[in-house]
Amino acid sequence: MSALRKKRREAGLIDRYTVREMLLEMETLTQVRYSGKYGQILTDITKLQRLIMESLKVSAPA
Repeated sequence: MSALRKKRREAGLIDRYTVREMLLEMETLTQVRYSGKYGQILTDITKLQRLIMESLKVSAPA
């Protein structure tokens, strides 16, 4: 939690979102792994999730 608070402060998100709001928003992001040719699939990323990930410099898996 403290690492996320620090990253949030560095990214300038401290005035926009609380840690709880960020975690609740990111909670719906899911990665599904299939055996065989499909590999892994990431659920659709919302605009807010994308903003949070970009601000925190976290890349989404391909």
